[in-house]
Amino acid sequence: MDPVFTVVGEHCEDPDRLLVLGTDGQYYDHRLSDGRTVPVDPDERWALDPAASPADATAVPVDTAAG
Repeated sequence: MDPVFTVVGEHCEDPDRLLVLGTDGQYYDHRLSDGRTVPVDPDERWALDPAASPADATAVPVDTAAG
């Protein structure tokens, strides 16, 4: 089974990098260009979507075989 992530934001300087939240509670940097998903600690470089919350957001399966 593939990991499931919820999109909660994007990188301020590169909108092809999404900030996603895993079911494990960890934040990840998901890079659309190559499909890599790596753990990250959100900071000022990330724009969080104030409407996104794990309770009401849509979970998106991510194929981690690419990364």
